Amino acid sequence: MSREPVLAARSREVERFVLTLGRALHAYGSPAHRVEATLTRLSEILGEPGQFFVVPTSLMARFGGPDEAPRQHLERVEPGRVDLERLEAVDGIAAAVARGDLGPRGGSSALAALTSTPNRYGPATTALAMGLVSASAARIFGGGAAEVWVAGLAGLAAAGVVEALAGLKAARLGDAAAALVVSALVLGATVAGVPVAVPIAVVAGLISFVPGFTLTVAATEIATGHVVAGTARLAAGATTLLMLAVGVSVSMALLQAGAPLSGAAASALPGWTGPAALVTSGLGLTVLFRASPAQAPRVVLGAGFGYGAAVLGSAWLGPVPGALMAAAAVTAGSNALSRWTDRPATVTQVPGLMMLVPGSTGFRSVIMMLGNDVIPGVEAGFGAMLAAAALAAGVLLGSLLVTPRRAEWSSEPSATERATPQPRPPTPAPLPAPARTR
Repeated sequence: MSREPVLAARSREVERFVLTLGRALHAYGSPAHRVEATLTRLSEILGEPGQFFVVPTSLMARFGGPDEAPRQHLERVEPGRVDLERLEAVDGIAAAVARGDLGPRGGSSALAALTSTPNRYGPATTALAMGLVSASAARIFGGGAAEVWVAGLAGLAAAGVVEALAGLKAARLGDAAAALVVSALVLGATVAGVPVAVPIAVVAGLISFVPGFTLTVAATEIATGHVVAGTARLAAGATTLLMLAVGVSVSMALLQAGAPLSGAAASALPGWTGPAALVTSGLGLTVLFRASPAQAPRVVLGAGFGYGAAVLGSAWLGPVPGALMAAAAVTAGSNALSRWTDRPATVTQVPGLMMLVPGSTGFRSVIMMLGNDVIPGVEAGFGAMLAAAALAAGVLLGSLLVTPRRAEWSSEPSATERATPQPRPPTPAPLPAPARTR
């Protein structure tokens, strides 16, 4: 009996696990550069080196050494929403397989079981969280009581419309429909005599739909050399902005007939409402990013730290350098906390960066251009792109200052890892020699 069938079977198990891991990471919101680095590192640890190419809609892999026949795979995948709870579970499964505590076959089974579990939060809870985030954003943007209430109700209504469209298999119309509903409610409130600052209420009501985080991830992918994935994600973010602008423009045409989007001035709220808005926004982001209740304190901590770093950085250095230093502080702090707690940095980094993203500025630039304020709109759009590039540079700088923990699967081992002996995966036991007959 030969060893080749045993080794070939193990190779197939490793390849199956690595591809299943790649699909899971992609479905739960990991960017292309992190997915590629994870799969490359893990396949090397498991003794089946591979090359990987990830874009938002496909996953390509090639296994086999230079002297072997290549084994190639092409997977059609769909971009998924950020799911912090499942990302942490995937991280634990990958780390267990890398340490040898779990075999590739067991890892594939664990990932399949994770994928089959239902979402923790239902549509009603998600809609309430979206309304809570919109109300909190209105206060963070400087709105008063009227803006908080109107934005919260508008965000809640937009979530209901998007859920209804998803049930009708028309989810791709969700962004335009959400913008139409939010802007119609805000403009309708002004027509009814409610003193609302329209720009604040509209942007806050749509804050869960504005693709600021997508633009930041796209800039990071381009900066790390993943140009195809970053360009595709950048185009998707720009398309979302345009769809939102179309919905707002339709509401303007129906309700205001081209009147300026100004409304009343926002009234001031007590100072204690600012920290309260940060906490409530963190709790809302816990649901929107599908984090578990156990992860909620880290999500709130990340959101609060990100907002504080943004305010201080902008006050000390200005908008663009301040955004860079704030992103570096969020990334470095998340990596340090990750090393201390042995948990993924994503749980604090994603909500922290969410408080820095330039999506609201980009959305405002599109609205300005719709209102024939072309020059201010172009200036705001250029500022949003500069902010996205600064955030991408800050993420890279933060990872350089504090390298991610090993389970984050950076493409190169850190100095600590090189100095520490690493466990090797188990190798198949030698088979007994075949009995010799006379």
